[in-house]
Amino acid sequence: MTFCFRKLSFMVAFSVLSALPAHASENGSAVPFFNLEKMIVNLAPPDIDRYVQISLAYETTDEVAQKNLKTYLPVIRSRVLLLLSTKTVEEIKTIEGKQVLLNQALNVARLTLPEQPNLEGKGIKDVHITSFVVQ
Repeated sequence: MTFCFRKLSFMVAFSVLSALPAHASENGSAVPFFNLEKMIVNLAPPDIDRYVQISLAYETTDEVAQKNLKTYLPVIRSRVLLLLSTKTVEEIKTIEGKQVLLNQALNVARLTLPEQPNLEGKGIKDVHITSFVVQ
């Protein structure tokens, strides 16, 4: 499949395997990841003719957090899409800007999930970018 783009200011792409491998946590058990499907969003003014394509993976502590993420997936996706639509190229082109975006995406998920006893951060340890393209 071939893609043709009229404008290409910059593109950063990370190749992604179809499934992220689990890695060992501090206690030796596998750490599950919860992948959000690719999202494509137009950027905020003055970059309204530009877009970002991004995939995220939330790193969770256990199956309860995985189940909660699956249950609240439509709300989390909606909120992440709204968050992305407020960004400009200038805000997300640097490593620091991407880290701010990741922190905001992490907070969005944590604010969306219900309280869980004994689950620090509602069972979400971190969020990672698995694919990122700005066009």
